[in-house]
Amino acid sequence: RAHLEEQLSLALKQSAAGIAVFETDLKNIMESKAKMQERFTSEIAHLKEQIAGLQSENIDLKSAEQNLQLDLRQALCQLAHEKQHSRQIEADSAKLQEDRDEVTRIAEERLAALKEELTQQVAKLSDENVRVQTVNA
Repeated sequence: RAHLEEQLSLALKQSAAGIAVFETDLKNIMESKAKMQERFTSEIAHLKEQIAGLQSENIDLKSAEQNLQLDLRQALCQLAHEKQHSRQIEADSAKLQEDRDEVTRIAEERLAALKEELTQQVAKLSDENVRVQTVNA
């Protein structure tokens, strides 16, 4: 019986030692878990900050893109207006050239008619001068 009590006492001591080791291991695991949890919480907070920064940059980029699109639309409208104005200037220039050509043609016709009339008047005056000289002689 003493032997059994001794074995039981030894088994209880070993169990107590095992429990103590288990408790120490459990305590170490819990501390490690707490440290990991703290590190993960810190990393998650850092990642949330980065996401917020990226979202802000994305909003800024979208705003800049919208501004560029607006500037591009305005530039295209201005270009279209300038093209239309240029076409109008070309049309006006062509009309002006037609008018110049018409004025030149009319002026040349009148000049030719005046030359013909002057030639006839000079011929008449010359004939009359010949008659006057004939009469005087």
